[in-house]
Amino acid sequence: MLLVPLFSVPASYANNVSVSNVELVEQDSTADTIKIEFDVTWSNAWFDSINHDAVWVFAKYCTSSCTSAGATWTHVKLDTGGTNPTNFSRGTKGSGNFSSINILVPSDKIGAIVRPAQQGSGTLDIRGIQFVWDYGTDGVADATVSATTTRVRLYAIEMTYITEGGFYAGDGSNGNADYEAQFEYGTGTQNIIPAVNSESGISFRSNSTDAWYYNSGAESGEAADGTIFDLSTSFPKGYKAFYLMKYELGQGQLRDFLNSLTTTPFNKRIATTTINNYAMTNSGTVTSRSGIKYTAAATVAADFTSGGGTDQTNDGEWIAANYLSWMDLAAYADWAGLRPMSELEFEKTARGPIYPVDGEHTWGSTSLTEAATLSSSGQTGEIVSESGNGLVNYNNSGNGVDGPARSGFAATSTTGTRAKAGAGYYGNMELSGNLWEQVVTVGNATGRGFSGSHGDGALTSVSSYEGNATNLDWPGVNTTSQDRGITAETGSGLRGGTFSTGVAASYELEISNRHVAAAGQATRLNSVGGRLARTSPEYD
Repeated sequence: MLLVPLFSVPASYANNVSVSNVELVEQDSTADTIKIEFDVTWSNAWFDSINHDAVWVFAKYCTSSCTSAGATWTHVKLDTGGTNPTNFSRGTKGSGNFSSINILVPSDKIGAIVRPAQQGSGTLDIRGIQFVWDYGTDGVADATVSATTTRVRLYAIEMTYITEGGFYAGDGSNGNADYEAQFEYGTGTQNIIPAVNSESGISFRSNSTDAWYYNSGAESGEAADGTIFDLSTSFPKGYKAFYLMKYELGQGQLRDFLNSLTTTPFNKRIATTTINNYAMTNSGTVTSRSGIKYTAAATVAADFTSGGGTDQTNDGEWIAANYLSWMDLAAYADWAGLRPMSELEFEKTARGPIYPVDGEHTWGSTSLTEAATLSSSGQTGEIVSESGNGLVNYNNSGNGVDGPARSGFAATSTTGTRAKAGAGYYGNMELSGNLWEQVVTVGNATGRGFSGSHGDGALTSVSSYEGNATNLDWPGVNTTSQDRGITAETGSGLRGGTFSTGVAASYELEISNRHVAAAGQATRLNSVGGRLARTSPEYD
């Protein structure tokens, strides 16, 4: 074995998590492997009797012109799957509250879940973690792996573990055309809404006893077959355990994604190539708090506070990313080795196993407190002045935030309760309000064809279709030639409401509201963002 200490690269950041001191060490030219060593830390970590948080960690490598805009960054394939695989290192305790971690590498070896190894809460700080990169499988020659030619970027995304188990869908009422009561079971006087107790197929039929009932109403994008269809065993229903992003995709994460792309796919995923215009809006000024600026060819930067210098502490990289079409979100998911979530997984994440409250929001009650007055705008500590149960970014007063707020803005050291933090049952933030969540719908056959495959880290390179997600079971795959990837929005939809949701439409914030559950977004709207999932590696 040849031990070769190589280079360090700058830290990469997601919301509230940092990965630093990244090095390539211990090259084994016989096995064609090398170790990626790094430190990871995040605050407010937890592991309790219900669930835990974690980070999804993955890497990209470059072997030529790596400091140039538009360089080729290719996904790293890890060496071994399983829990704490051989030759991986779990590192050593730093200054945090947790003494160790577990590393869970799924069978596709696209990345790894890093989570606390024992119960507790507080800061997780682990030094010297090592992943083993199988660069031979990636087609990289021994001679290419060198301090002068090879670069690695490491990315980390905060996730929350959604435990295996049954849950209820719908709001518990027999609502007929009610948008919050479209998932029902039977029509008796004690109408029992359905509990999803397995990943078995579900038969939706007309409003009759002892059958799932689906009330299609008149929603945009719903199939004409309305109340009669089957949901296959492969469609992710939320019973299986999965990991879901703790926060909506952030602007800093969107920036890092874009800056890893070569020029042609980069240009597909933005709205302008005009220097110093904002990349997702083609505006010369910040619009609806979208602060990612096009600064040079194949390069964007966070510049929420225009004129103050890009990528600074006040440049809004922690604000949730809006103006995301379905194709944009799918591309990020494929690039990161994640997948979209289904609308049933959305309900499970928000409600947990608890019986529904009619008209409830993510925090389990009907309470609403408008977040309207920002403090420390654009900074890492951006919060709102308001407090109270059901604190949510929506537009009750007509003078709200006028854009997405920082991911996790409502949870502070003094919040105390799920209701005051605006949190879902498992700790996911902003499932109600802030930005619409893009989901896979059960409302049409295209959505129902989803089987939950994960991205492989690579986007399509087919001419004129570069930069699209490639998963064939995801909604929107090109029907003319599937190798063109995800080119349409059919099969996706929206849940959870947004910052612009007004008091007259506050029903949009309710967990079970489905009035746009099949209304996929082909265009980039200021109110639409998203978050992504990964089926738990325990099912590999």
